[in-house]
Amino acid sequence: MKTIQPRIITGKYKGVRLSVPNNARPVTDRVKTVLFDTIGELIEGSTVLDLFAGSGNLGIEALSRSAETVIFVDDNLEAIETIKSNLKKLDISKNSHKILKLDYISFAKKFKGGFDLIFVDPPFNIQSRVKLDIILSLINREGVIVYKIEEKQKNKIKIPDNLIVVLEKKIGINTLFFLKSK
Repeated sequence: MKTIQPRIITGKYKGVRLSVPNNARPVTDRVKTVLFDTIGELIEGSTVLDLFAGSGNLGIEALSRSAETVIFVDDNLEAIETIKSNLKKLDISKNSHKILKLDYISFAKKFKGGFDLIFVDPPFNIQSRVKLDIILSLINREGVIVYKIEEKQKNKIKIPDNLIVVLEKKIGINTLFFLKSK
């Protein structure tokens, strides 16, 4: 099965299609539109963390919409190479991003918070095991965590007591949780 190449929906890189690592399942245009329509006013000038970054689809969309900095984190070498290739294709300034080959727990242990926005889009097989309390340590006081999961796994996830679900949106087989610190 051929993976669909996601496209940048709006902003300075609008319409550009991105490469995708093998076996990746990129966020669809429909889900991405709902996500960015919901958080649109938070993007400009923001510091963004794209966890489980895959192709870099969400982080690059944020850069296209004037995010100041995006940190891309993935523990898969093919994903890292794909992100580098996509950023190079768009000639995105190296000052506006960092790419790190780490799992999210190692990243959280090495780096302190301060992110305005964190995208969490883990592979289906680990969605219900992602430790949101670890990710919470990375967000700034007013920041938002956007957690995308498969709808059928929704009841398996544990939202820590120190996080509140500000908004929940179901789009097809996916659910987006918009989370903030209490």
